[in-house]
Amino acid sequence: MNNKIAIVTDSTGDLTKEFIVENNIFMIPLKVVYEDREYLDCLEITPQEVYDKMPDEIPTTSTPSLGEITTILGNVIAQGYKQIISIHISSGLSSTAANVSMVVADLKAEHPELEVEVIDGLNVSYGTAMLVRIAAKCAETGMAFSDICHKIDAIKRDQRTFFILKTLHYLHKGGRIGHVSHMLGSLLDLKPIVSVDKSGVYYTVAKARGRQKSIDKLIEVASESAEKMKCKISVLQGDAMEEAKYVFSQLEKRFGDAVFYLGAVGPVVGVHTGPGTLGIVVTPWSDSL
Repeated sequence: MNNKIAIVTDSTGDLTKEFIVENNIFMIPLKVVYEDREYLDCLEITPQEVYDKMPDEIPTTSTPSLGEITTILGNVIAQGYKQIISIHISSGLSSTAANVSMVVADLKAEHPELEVEVIDGLNVSYGTAMLVRIAAKCAETGMAFSDICHKIDAIKRDQRTFFILKTLHYLHKGGRIGHVSHMLGSLLDLKPIVSVDKSGVYYTVAKARGRQKSIDKLIEVASESAEKMKCKISVLQGDAMEEAKYVFSQLEKRFGDAVFYLGAVGPVVGVHTGPGTLGIVVTPWSDSL
């Protein structure tokens, strides 16, 4: 094992299976819960399977239990890791980070040699994934544990995520509406461009009327952020690939190689955002990464 710093995250980061395997990332899955069945996020159900059942069946989601987290982190320790960086979805949207912190407190009592940092990513989906990518890269290059933690903490505060939805119904039903007005989407077809504030809660950063204008506005507000920093830009979609390709191409014209990823939001995120989701993540990025 070349690297003794373990990187742990949860399934809402929507990392690809290939990246998780290639970089030895330990993943804690959340759950998609229907009335008569439940599935492990990203492992037992796909986003499209969630969308295909909407709106007739709208599942809920749940965080991993303390026992499940204990088992996964216990496996990390059993593999010989003494230092663990665990990066998670915003505490303003999920109790996952809090649950991990509780488990870590117990594990450190049993294993006083452990050094563990649980990081509230203050973001969601590929916003979290980018922090994991950076942490993994830093660990691979031999950066010290504390330096990686400080770097992630600094980057997450300047990282920006923006997204649009076809409807606010799923966000409202899942209780993740934050500071976004539920009435806004039905008012004269006025669509909010949603972002994540400094406390990791959704809020409306701009508005546009109609789908195409909201897509163009999404590109505009994300571009304003990207122009202020050296960055990497990721484009995310939920059952909206053709529109996502358009967004990607428009950003690529402006920012070239800085636009590097086009992917899908996972099942748990899709439960709360619904089909038709488009998102852009702007992450500070230096030449050393």
